[in-house]
Amino acid sequence: MYQPVRKEPSSNKCFVYTFAAFVFCCAILLISASILRIKNPELKLASTTLNQIGYNDGYNDDSPSPFFNATINTYFSIWNPNYGGVFSYEYSNIKVLYSGVKVGVTKIPNDKVSQRKTKHINVTVNVNFLKLIVDGNGNFSSDFNSGMLNLTSYVKFSGIVQLMKIFHKRKTLEMTCIMNLNFTSHAIQGIHC
Repeated sequence: MYQPVRKEPSSNKCFVYTFAAFVFCCAILLISASILRIKNPELKLASTTLNQIGYNDGYNDDSPSPFFNATINTYFSIWNPNYGGVFSYEYSNIKVLYSGVKVGVTKIPNDKVSQRKTKHINVTVNVNFLKLIVDGNGNFSSDFNSGMLNLTSYVKFSGIVQLMKIFHKRKTLEMTCIMNLNFTSHAIQGIHC
């Protein structure tokens, strides 16, 4: 006759394996999302020094008009906090302003900052006040006589962060610093960025 069919007890192995694979995939996605998130590179000023200075107050017989020439050495860094990403910035420049008038510009060539690395950039800016700029600005004489000139520097880096050559995002780094150039001590003082 008929033999009763024995039913095997159901196994939850398939459900457990599927659930474990799902949890593992979610963990991998969360970790990769936190690592692969595109972060902003950071721009920091390390130091600014005065290398050379030449000036005349306009009362000297050799040069009847006032002038001011200086060489400022600026050292700053760009840190790329991204994993698997390179920050490629375009040609840029650093500007030095006195009372809103541009008195010095230096070009900064394009370059790359590798993942989790810091790129150190050393820039020399020649600051020159032409007679036209000096005569047109009424504050120069009083600032010059006080022995202190207030300067503003501005630098802007525009570039692209590439993560694993798949994701691309445009980033712009800007930094404005106010500084005092002291004639008596031949130093840059009071830098605020």
